[in-house]
Amino acid sequence: AKTGETYSPLPSSHASKPIPEMVYPLPSKSLNGILRGGVWKPALIGFSSPSGAGKTTSAVSLAVNLCQIGVKNVIFSSEMPEQYYVYRVMRGFGFSKDEFKRFTQTPDDSERCVQFLEYLHTLDTSLSIYGAEFMDAKKIEYVISVERPDVFQIDHLLAMRLTGSKRSNDSMALGDLIYAIQDMTNKYNCMGIVYGQMAGKDAKDFLENHDLPFVNFFGSTIINQALRLAGLMSRYWVETHP
Repeated sequence: AKTGETYSPLPSSHASKPIPEMVYPLPSKSLNGILRGGVWKPALIGFSSPSGAGKTTSAVSLAVNLCQIGVKNVIFSSEMPEQYYVYRVMRGFGFSKDEFKRFTQTPDDSERCVQFLEYLHTLDTSLSIYGAEFMDAKKIEYVISVERPDVFQIDHLLAMRLTGSKRSNDSMALGDLIYAIQDMTNKYNCMGIVYGQMAGKDAKDFLENHDLPFVNFFGSTIINQALRLAGLMSRYWVETHP
């Protein structure tokens, strides 16, 4: 992705692949803007960022939006347990930390608790969360074949197991993995989103300048070519005055 340019979801490098279609917009205008309209199928999208720039927050925000419109979605998490995602999604629905703790431990008949339980049921029917033990390409495909989600998210890519790859170079092995995931989006007609952690000099430059003249995911052109849409993520504070 060059500075000031948008990576089209319909690049010529994907001419031999199924043409993705924008299936439906999301409730959030911001997410629709980031995803160039909403949910595309089939499509593989990648976001890269330095550590702590909001990969998990983005995954949760998308999950909240999908649950709001009753869309089946799956999160594969390498770092956070299932209960953490449930907590974060319920926070996204507008419930406080204290309410989450109180209503899960000692539910009551109050209107707020009834609303909480209704949202919890919505989450239970729309969202499935799989932990680090499922961060393997074969296991991910098995889950997708059973769950048949419209959208799945992998948070994050560098934690994926590279076992079984015939290549010794990590960049090439990641490329093989990405292409396997891309094939899943085509085979099961869904949208996949992978989050990757930027490291080294790229992360330092990006954090200091909030811009990079040219970026490859993990230094791999192979991975870039597999993505329908590629994005960089940054979180920074803006000073405000009364």
